[in-house]
Amino acid sequence: MISTVCVYDGKGRPVKNKKVEISIPGVLSGGMAHGFTDSSGCSNISHSARGVAKIYVGGSQVGRFTVPGRTTVTI
Repeated sequence: MISTVCVYDGKGRPVKNKKVEISIPGVLSGGMAHGFTDSSGCSNISHSARGVAKIYVGGSQVGRFTVPGRTTVTI
């Protein structure tokens, strides 16, 4: 499965080359998955779990979303 997180700064500009991690709870299929944002500010993250994931950008939690899915965050 693939989930996409797009990261923007406070002025609405895409943030490039930022590490994005998602933490998915679950006994068997949960865990952390990560990727880096591209020039459009988006990171496509491959994972094997479903549920509500916490989103971390640069090591700080910035939100939650349902995976698989797509969301945007502002940092």
